[in-house]
Amino acid sequence: MNLTFDYISIWNRILITCNIVLILLFSACSTGLKVSKKQYKPIDVEFHGVYRNTAYKISGKNSDKTLLQLFGILDTNSDSIKLSCNQAGLIIVEFHDSLSIMKNKTRKEVFQGVMTRKGYCEIFFANKKVDIPPIFPIFYSNHNIYRIRIGLSNSDDLIIDNMKDVGGNFFIFMASGYKHRTQYYFKKMNK
Repeated sequence: MNLTFDYISIWNRILITCNIVLILLFSACSTGLKVSKKQYKPIDVEFHGVYRNTAYKISGKNSDKTLLQLFGILDTNSDSIKLSCNQAGLIIVEFHDSLSIMKNKTRKEVFQGVMTRKGYCEIFFANKKVDIPPIFPIFYSNHNIYRIRIGLSNSDDLIIDNMKDVGGNFFIFMASGYKHRTQYYFKKMNK
């Protein structure tokens, strides 16, 4: 009888230890940008700067997107982009469009973003998530999330974390989709 009790208590200890390890793994503190806190500088509310349009470093799934393409601006050609942010969370993107036939080739696009407590700005271009039941969606789920996070490195280079999550399931058996994150690093220009 005593041997059975010890066997059960050992399994209980193992399960408790595994649960503690899982909780610690999933609740670790981070910047939300996959960048260590040593290399990251939080942006302030009155953020502004001029950056190159092409990334000098890409980590994650390799895709050659320019800074303007990450903001969904596809029909332009520009070498430098001026980014600024105000207290209301508006991100203003200004650039000189060399492909434009208009007399004034300077364009300005405004995006609604959210300043987070961790020191980056987040813009959602699509944010649709339906899960039935909510915690463990075994019957139905549909995800269409496309967002970018804007942050700064210690050398004032721009870091953009691009995340796309598209997919869903119908019951447990029929499911498809993909999810990927890519980080782009853009050099600050002296202007």
